[in-house]
Amino acid sequence: MENNIIKLTFTGDVMCKKKLLTDSCLNGKYDFSYIFDEIKSYFKNSYVIANLETPIASEDLGFTNESFIFNTPIEYIEALKSNEVNMVTTANNHCLDRGIDGLKDTIDALEKVNLEHTGTYKTKKDSEKIFIKKFGRLKVAFLSYTYGTNAMVNHNYLDKNSNYVNLFRKQEKAYSKYRIIRGLNRRIFSKIKKDKFSQKRDSFYLNKMLEQIKQAREESDIVIMCMHSGGQYNKVVEPYTKKLSEYLIDNGVDYVVGNHPHVVLDSKKYKNKFIAYSLGNFITVPYANPNQKDNYPDYSILLNFYLNTATKKMTKITFSVARTIYNKENKLQVIPVFKLMNSLDGKDKEKLIEETKHIVYKFSKIKTSEILEEYIIEGDDDEQ
Repeated sequence: MENNIIKLTFTGDVMCKKKLLTDSCLNGKYDFSYIFDEIKSYFKNSYVIANLETPIASEDLGFTNESFIFNTPIEYIEALKSNEVNMVTTANNHCLDRGIDGLKDTIDALEKVNLEHTGTYKTKKDSEKIFIKKFGRLKVAFLSYTYGTNAMVNHNYLDKNSNYVNLFRKQEKAYSKYRIIRGLNRRIFSKIKKDKFSQKRDSFYLNKMLEQIKQAREESDIVIMCMHSGGQYNKVVEPYTKKLSEYLIDNGVDYVVGNHPHVVLDSKKYKNKFIAYSLGNFITVPYANPNQKDNYPDYSILLNFYLNTATKKMTKITFSVARTIYNKENKLQVIPVFKLMNSLDGKDKEKLIEETKHIVYKFSKIKTSEILEEYIIEGDDDEQ
């Protein structure tokens, strides 16, 4: 790779479910480094960005003991850092699973291990700073926003003028029959209404976000939105997320990288820009929910942006497919499928090839007859 080309690699959701937490504890000490043994080399020569889908709060607030509310020891992000992950986005539906104290603990922990981050903040002053990473002459702004914070479950509601979390819209209300009816109405009318989304309900948050996009546009060369939105385990992109991603590009974002659905969804060009709706689960417990097996939640996309620091332009967009597995020692690991294929034969190998072909086509509409290390969406090697 030429000196003026840098590579950004985006991963899917970085989860730490209860089983993974238990499996990684020996004599009261946690070690998660084994997860990355087969993937670490892939990250060489990349600036790697992951979506951290768990607080890293103090043990006093209780580590994960439920199915859908999380808290994970600091050793988890130490493993991310020591295995080539450079940055995490933190605006997601689990960022308040341990409340404001947990959110602040998480930021302290990330700074302690020197892992760069954006999306949640301890102070108003911090929230007003755009995270901009410099690569030579090139300045890339990263924004991280979420559709919500699971407030209806964890009951951590924020004051409208607080600045702890970057929100696309107002937090969820508590479950009620009225909320269910409103949700059904939105799903029905979103398909026929021409407006972008509920401007009246969300205008405060959207205007606040637009100011940040404007600031990022003025201070950087490229603006990337790490979007946390979408229906979990949906097989298609929901209308709100589709409209939101287009709205982001219409208002100054160059590239949208989505997470949250926990399965791989489509990508597309829009107004000569690029949207990836969901990269899937980068780290998960395979088939923790058996009902979702047909959606391939153990597969994920490793999305690569190749940027020229001299011209300040994108030269190539590529991706690889990864899978979370249990190895022969019954340890959870993330492994690129091109590497995993070499360890399989017979029906296991055939099954992997067919599932990978499905994931590749789902994400990119590329039809392939073989497993490649890297698939090109846009650009080619000659452009570098």
